[in-house]
Amino acid sequence: MKASRPPVTLVLGLRRTGKSSPIQIALNELGLPYIYLDMREFEGSPYLRYRDFLSKFEIEVDRLTKKFPGLTETQKSERN
Repeated sequence: MKASRPPVTLVLGLRRTGKSSPIQIALNELGLPYIYLDMREFEGSPYLRYRDFLSKFEIEVDRLTKKFPGLTETQKSERN
């Protein structure tokens, strides 16, 4: 049996071409759980440190679990 995975979507393109706004509007209108990582703060860095990425990811996971408090319970019950 093949394990199902949630879809991952990357939107890539040149700066200032209007990628972020329509995506955020659509995600909010859908009302589904999502994690959106805005990585602009790292643009001036020659590389992204793993701990910086994890910190950013952790902030978004915290935001997600506050917006959808039952999400963590759903995930726990699906594992068992």
